[in-house]
Amino acid sequence: MNKIAIPIKSDIIGELFLRSGLKIDVSGLIEDIIMDYLERTEGDDGWKEEYYEYIEKQREHEDFGDPREGYQWKQLYLPNGTKIYMTFNQKKHCALIKHGEFHFNDKTDSPAQFANSVAGHSRNAWRDLYVKRPKDTEWVLADRLR
Repeated sequence: MNKIAIPIKSDIIGELFLRSGLKIDVSGLIEDIIMDYLERTEGDDGWKEEYYEYIEKQREHEDFGDPREGYQWKQLYLPNGTKIYMTFNQKKHCALIKHGEFHFNDKTDSPAQFANSVAGHSRNAWRDLYVKRPKDTEWVLADRLR
């Protein structure tokens, strides 16, 4: 992990060493104090918009996995966080790519199994599934992406 240098008045550090007898990890103490502050103020309003965007990306990373990884569907790569849907009998059915796997109803599946399960019989997933990858702005028929 990268470290930075923060200028602190030498008399403050001197007193800290006098009190502890030189048995203190100053950088660890400072990191603990800062982490405590960040944890206590995490839900406070007024942080920069970039912070909220960062937090959202962190949550997505926890929920879906590393966005640089994903699921390989034959020649189509679907990054983690990709959303998939299929409409059948006027009902929309949704699936997700999470942690490198295709998920439907909290089960690991494949696109073909998903389409067949929804329809109750054999379907061509390429012609039935619509895909929206994390950076896409619109839904696209899977067949157009291969």
